[in-house]
Amino acid sequence: EGGRQWGYDVATEYQSYRDEDGFDDQADYVIEERRCNQPPGVRPIPSGETEDSEEEVHARFTNEGDDHWTKSNFAQLDPFAMERRDQFRPGAPPDPFYIDTDRWAESIEFAQEYCHKTAVAANEMAEDGVAIEGFDLSVLNEAGKEIADVGAFWRGSDGSVSPPGFWPVVARELALEAPEQLLKTDDTDSDASKADQLLASTARLYGWLGIAIGDAGISTWDSKHVYGLWRPVSAVKALRDPEYETNASGGSPDYESGQAKFAGAAGAVLTEVFADRTPFELELVASLGDRGPKPESNSFEHISRAVEEAALSRFGVGNHYAFTQRKSLDSGRELGTWVTESTLRPTASGTQ
Repeated sequence: EGGRQWGYDVATEYQSYRDEDGFDDQADYVIEERRCNQPPGVRPIPSGETEDSEEEVHARFTNEGDDHWTKSNFAQLDPFAMERRDQFRPGAPPDPFYIDTDRWAESIEFAQEYCHKTAVAANEMAEDGVAIEGFDLSVLNEAGKEIADVGAFWRGSDGSVSPPGFWPVVARELALEAPEQLLKTDDTDSDASKADQLLASTARLYGWLGIAIGDAGISTWDSKHVYGLWRPVSAVKALRDPEYETNASGGSPDYESGQAKFAGAAGAVLTEVFADRTPFELELVASLGDRGPKPESNSFEHISRAVEEAALSRFGVGNHYAFTQRKSLDSGRELGTWVTESTLRPTASGTQ
């Protein structure tokens, strides 16, 4: 009971510490800082090439007419551990006119061919031998999974813990499955009992995970705010097929993807503590069409397989470009690795 009260007091004090962290502030688009957004019918012009009117600039850089977008306040939230919000911001994404146009074309053609609302999607992709951005699509066929079900499983529907909350659930399952692995990187007091060492290691696992996931969210929305890249559905409608529809479109700019960055960051933390090949069962609340929210369970043989599937789930239903998922996953892994190397480490006195 004393430990429970101590934990409550610590959490309450930390919440007070972050009272002024920017969570309640909405981040408007700052036009001068926008790097690459291609709204329908407007060809972007590199900065400095011409003098644009304010109306032209606004038209170029407004994302589908909205001044605010989902969770835009995260773009200026104080980091939990990162030294600055742009610390793990990746470089500019490909775009159809100026940056890595071949890579952009590959992803947009992939979306148009395989991610429209009536497509058979991932199973069809695998049968066609399609590989994109290093994602192994054949694993879905091997596991007998349909992309619509994978997308629903990882979506974070009403009644679920949502994408960032999935990973503490994974951590709990791994800790129950392989508690001995919690001690493999343990560098707490060697004179402490095994139970105390296990408690300290478990606390640090959840601490690392919380920090990594929190900063992944801030980093993701920082990138969205800076780059403002249009979603695949907007790009395909504007440039190729006005009738194009996907199963998902999203409520914020495309780049980066929260789902993929959360997965990458959490995966880096989890594989620091557990062996990648640690089987686990994951049950989440998923919404599958008209059947409404219901628990769905999936088995994974590797942590990395779950991480990759979480990222694949978003571009397979047309929510994001494949390159967005790859970049977000990789930058998330960098962030998660940095968290385990830079935070909650023993001090000279042996405390953490």
